[in-house]
Amino acid sequence: MGITDKLRAAGFKPEVSTDGEREILVGQYKTKWATIRKEAEDSGREYLQSEWKVIEVIDGTFAGNSKFPEFRRRYYLDDERDVKRLCNDAFTVGVSLDISSDEALVASTHQLIDKVTYIRGWKGTPDKDRAGNVIPEEERRSFQNFVIRAEKNAKPRKAKAGAVPF
Repeated sequence: MGITDKLRAAGFKPEVSTDGEREILVGQYKTKWATIRKEAEDSGREYLQSEWKVIEVIDGTFAGNSKFPEFRRRYYLDDERDVKRLCNDAFTVGVSLDISSDEALVASTHQLIDKVTYIRGWKGTPDKDRAGNVIPEEERRSFQNFVIRAEKNAKPRKAKAGAVPF
């Protein structure tokens, strides 16, 4: 009996690869700041790639035990808003980054590795592209959106009085 005979006998049917698809997490999570490293796009634009691994679900959905971090963000080093966000996110988890120079900022980010970080995640679906053009309904793609939260604000949501629990 050949291998294909065994596959047919077992009822094998090919499946479409789901590589690259990610579960969008909605809720509040205790995470570990797993990665922060300097990278560059093909254009040469530099950013800090950051990744967080869920270590506890406070409330919400969780897809499972992937070996890869569940949350990812790029902090572009030429974007004032992104650098402010990085500094604020770091400060929220108890790290003051060195902003005496661009080099010092990048060098001080090593302090973030393994820091416990609280995240609130939600599903985002844009209806317009970056240029402000409306995206046709059939072409809209959902993405993971999230914010870093202070520990004191990362508490399970309480049901409203009189709310039905389903």
